[in-house]
Amino acid sequence: MARRPDLDYFGLCETGKVLRREEALTKRERAELVGYVSRSTVWLRAVLFALTLAAVAGLAFKFQRSLSIDQPVWVVPTALVGLTLYWRSRRWTGGRDLRARIRADLESNTAAVHILSVVDAIEVEEAEDEGPTFFLKLDTGETVAIGGQFLDRFVSRGFPWRQFEIREGARSGLFLGLKGRGERIVPSLIKPPLGMATVRELGIGHVRWKVLPVAFEDLRRVA
Repeated sequence: MARRPDLDYFGLCETGKVLRREEALTKRERAELVGYVSRSTVWLRAVLFALTLAAVAGLAFKFQRSLSIDQPVWVVPTALVGLTLYWRSRRWTGGRDLRARIRADLESNTAAVHILSVVDAIEVEEAEDEGPTFFLKLDTGETVAIGGQFLDRFVSRGFPWRQFEIREGARSGLFLGLKGRGERIVPSLIKPPLGMATVRELGIGHVRWKVLPVAFEDLRRVA
């Protein structure tokens, strides 16, 4: 049977594919993406960066004077902090490449919509304030992990649902929201928080959602 022209299958890992289609961005989604690349946001980051370096330089200079050192050694810690902040900011904000992809999303006015149909779920209790995690078994047999603080507001609305959409920027991949399309599915198991070794092994520590190359039933035994 021929597929609808507005649907395709987007491979997220070697073991499975999740149904994906593209739609126009909503007004809220456009506003959210604009916020990442607006001049005011760029200037605010620059001002915060400058203020942080000024504070470090002031403390370093004061410490240098207390030691009666004539050479401008305060420059060294200031430069190190500046380089560290610059490197970390690229990891946090994605740098110019991400901003270019966000602008491409805005220019094309396109969101990627991943459609998931769920037949079973495992809930993992929240560790500290990191938010809940769920392992979902899809009707296609694939296993999806989804979790983080962002899920709190969706859990209060009935997540996980039997069918829902994950909306992202089509090129940037920035998370834009979830949209339930079915009734709530009650998790068949509630597990205590996962150990850090397991989180690293599954690769779910720094992603909102991910298709796992792991059988759903095997996740009942992980700790």
